[in-house]
Amino acid sequence: ALEKILRPLSCSAGLDLLTLYSTSGCPDVRDQLLNKFSASALLVLNCNNALATGPSGSSIKESLARLIAVSSHKIMQDDCPVEGAESKLDSLLPAFVDAINKSEAASTILVDASIYASQALSNSKLGKELVNELAKVDPRDYRVQQQSDSQGVKNVASFLIDVAERLPHVMTSCLSVVVPHLGGEAYSLRSGVVTIISRILVQHSSSGSSAASHAPTGSETFLKSKQHFLKILVERIFDKSSFTRSKTLQSWAYLCQHKAIPIGYWNYIAEIAIGRLEDKT
Repeated sequence: ALEKILRPLSCSAGLDLLTLYSTSGCPDVRDQLLNKFSASALLVLNCNNALATGPSGSSIKESLARLIAVSSHKIMQDDCPVEGAESKLDSLLPAFVDAINKSEAASTILVDASIYASQALSNSKLGKELVNELAKVDPRDYRVQQQSDSQGVKNVASFLIDVAERLPHVMTSCLSVVVPHLGGEAYSLRSGVVTIISRILVQHSSSGSSAASHAPTGSETFLKSKQHFLKILVERIFDKSSFTRSKTLQSWAYLCQHKAIPIGYWNYIAEIAIGRLEDKT
């Protein structure tokens, strides 16, 4: 039943509501409909039973991702807030972040929504805003959450990794706010950032300057940063968390698999990897 409701909703959200209601004498109707679309999407996004696996669940996820993408896109089109005022999308972001923390399925759907918005609607802002909203959380808060709700931190890390893998240009533009979380105490998030760096490095090396060209300051700055990112991956091999050390070695293996390790690092990384064989934890 939910599938039969979501599909028409997602299609309706894609209609030109401005033209449809511009002569109705009720200019607020369009805004009210967008609010209803967003509220409905959030309701389903927080219903784990509705996001079950299987053919029906897949169809629901697809329609839900499209509904979130289209309604968010139209809300952003309407946004012309005065300086310092909260935009309409800003009011939705905390609810999206809460859903990511609570459910891995919701995290995947929001990545799918970001991809749909970027590819079908030429709007990458949804993905960027979600990443920025997650990154602006104080690392100390993630440390506390790691102790009380470790799954929530893992969901955040998984979301960021998915964005790096599937929307590398979005993550590249947000690296400046994500990488500082390496200084935090939440090892799941540190491990996620390490994985993100490896994905971006591979994406850059395999597609020339395409990923770098989306960086705020262009490919030249990205190339200068490459050495910095490689240095970070070397440092994290000695992270105090065995989990993060393991993820870092996996990241180096990923770089090796995709031939993305500069020749000057080969011997050094091989020596470090051999030394890690003595890591008893």
